[in-house]
Order: sequence, then C-alpha cells, then structure tokens
Amino acid sequence: MNIETMDNVKKVLILGIGQTNFLGPLYKIIKRSNPHLKFFLNRKKVLSDDITDDNDLFNKQNENRFSVFSFFSLFKTIYLKVIFLTLIEEGFKKFLINAYFIIESIYLFDRKDKYDIYHYHFVNFKNLISIPLLKKNRRIIVSFWGSDLLRNYDMINHFFVRYALLKADVITIQSLDLKEFLVTKYGRDLYEKIKVIKFKLDQSIFENIDSINNENDKSNFIDDHKVNILVGHNANTANRHKEIIEALKDLSAETKAKINLIFVFSYGIENADFLKYYKGLLIEKLCEYKFQYVFIDSFLSQKEIAKLRKFANINIHLPVSDALSAAITETMYAENLVITGAWLPYGPFRRKGIFFSEIGDFNQLAEKVGSAVCDWDLKKRKLVGNRQKVIEEFLNQNIEEDWCSVYNF
Repeated sequence: MNIETMDNVKKVLILGIGQTNFLGPLYKIIKRSNPHLKFFLNRKKVLSDDITDDNDLFNKQNENRFSVFSFFSLFKTIYLKVIFLTLIEEGFKKFLINAYFIIESIYLFDRKDKYDIYHYHFVNFKNLISIPLLKKNRRIIVSFWGSDLLRNYDMINHFFVRYALLKADVITIQSLDLKEFLVTKYGRDLYEKIKVIKFKLDQSIFENIDSINNENDKSNFIDDHKVNILVGHNANTANRHKEIIEALKDLSAETKAKINLIFVFSYGIENADFLKYYKGLLIEKLCEYKFQYVFIDSFLSQKEIAKLRKFANINIHLPVSDALSAAITETMYAENLVITGAWLPYGPFRRKGIFFSEIGDFNQLAEKVGSAVCDWDLKKRKLVGNRQKVIEEFLNQNIEEDWCSVYNF
C-alpha cells in the first residue's frame, strides 16, 4: 500500500526530539514525495533565531484528557515489569522517577486523533514509553541518533528499548558501523528491520557557506590574525570543554599566542545557574593557561553559523559518543580541519576518504593542534577536496529516496 495513492490523509506523530531545525529538513523531503502525510509534533523547540516554526509542516499534538482507559493502562504487563524491576534493581528513588514517566506518558497519550504512523526519535526509555499504548495496526518507526545507542544506560532502559524495538516496524540507523553495534547490543533478530539511512542535513547551511566569498563577510568572533579554533558545538558538558582546555595547556607559549578559542554557548544547557557556573569555571582555566578566547552566548542565524564554519580553521570535537555530527560535516564541507576522537564511529567519513585528524587520547591533543597551527598552510592543502566528498556522501538524492521508502508501505 503506497501512501501516495491514498485519498485520505495519513497522520504522523513525531515523538522524542522536537528541534525543528533538525527535523525540518527530514520531514520536508518526506512531505515532498508523500503529500498526503500530515505531521504532528508532541513537543517543539527552535534552536536558531532565523528558523521558522515550520507551521506549514508541523502541527501541534492535541491536548488530551485523563480517562478510564488511562487508568487501566497503568496495569499493562510491560509497565508493571518496568516498575517492579526498577524497584528491585535501582531502588525507590529511581522507581518513583520511572513511575512518574509512565503515568505522564499515559496521561498525555493522544487517543482521539488516531495517528497512523508513530515516529520515535532518540531512543531511550523516556522517549519510547508510549509504545505499549499503540494499537496493533499502527506503523512504528524508531530512529537512533547515535549517542542514544552508544551511551551506557541502566538495565531498565535496555530491557524496555529491546521490547520497543521488537514492536517497531522499521528501525533506522546512520551507518553500517552503528548497525553492527545495534544488533550486538539488542539482538541479531532485529537485523532485517534495520535500515541504514543518514539524516537529511539542512541544505541552507551549505548554501550559506558557499555564498560567503568575501573576507569582509567574516564573523565578528573570528580573529583575522589568529588560527581560530571551535571547541565543541554547544554548551553541553558532553562536549568536554574542560578536558580540552586542560589538554591544550601544554601548548608552547608561542603556539598559544597564535590561536583564538571559540566556545558556542548559545544552547546546550537550560539551567541558567549551572550555565553561569560552568562558563565561569572554563574562563578561570582559560585565564590561568593564558589563552585568548571568546564565548558566543546569543543564538546565531544560519548565516552566522555558516561564517563560523567558513572561517574557523579548526573544529575540536571530542565527545564520549556521537554518530555523524552535522557541525563537523559542515566544517569538512568548508574544507577546514576537524580534530576528533578515534573512538567515534566515523566510518562513513573514513571510507569516503574525507581528510580529518584523530586522536586516541586527550594527551595527544596538544601535539595534534600544535602541528596544525605551526604548519597551517600545509594542513589546509590536505583539506582540499573534502567539500566534493561531503556532497557525494551526505547531500545526495539517495538519502531522500531511502527516507521516503520508510513511509511507503
């Protein structure tokens, strides 16, 4: 049954991550080939000041009311197992947290609209918790983003995710490396329902990078007389800013004088008090080690993001886990240097022959940065060609066709 041939509208509820700047490019291409789909978001978040709410693409999930159905849903076998196992394995505090998540999910579950397709993004217990409430004839799509697969969650999360994946009709993952990791972690009986599909990247970022040809277009955060280095891509501590600063302290005074460290803190930490504390901690370290630095606290337009990609010479990206980061893909497209961790599953970059630098441990970072800064012209020449390889691997028509096939059933 192909959705395009149907006269009636098919309703899709999108759950989990709600950032429209991540989801917008994906659902626009799906909508283009499947005009009868109507998308609903159970939460919405905009992370850039020039990205619209996509009101023409995303509809808001209707409000719900608690009912007798809601009460009896609490006694579903899977929920009782989760609550019991949590109490036994994790203790009373975690029991209360998981019980709250279950009750909240049941209360918010929308039974009136009768969605045809449920697409879950970022796979964990909290995001998948409504799956036991779905009717058997509903299509379930579950999409891993990367760190959700690679992080070590507790036993309850593993138990429930395994249950949810068995219920799913389609599971998507971004690379062959991650597919192998997935079946090793959750079971090879899932193999046939897994589709390897990259997420659609926002084309406008790349168009903006291409449109910047004038040195006068440089970002205000760029120092023309330095090698500019982006540290992480947002304020979240998962970017390990502190560890990076500590690793770079061993650079020679001569090399330190040649660099400008840039921290994009526009988003990533929602708690204002912790953000203030964390930023202060980093500034203290930066001053102690005599680095030049700049913090970007305001939301950036796509044009400003493109300027950073174009003119920031190096992007240091060393999280514990990741899939295929859009930020470093954009840096590669701009033919600037990415320094990242050899532990990250970046097989698609390696197999395509995209040039970037890797370290196996933080104690190698200073040497890697130092050599790049001291011989930047040589390093820059090695980056020529990355743009075309990114186009071929990450901006091709096959990605659109693969995603549309997930919705054609």
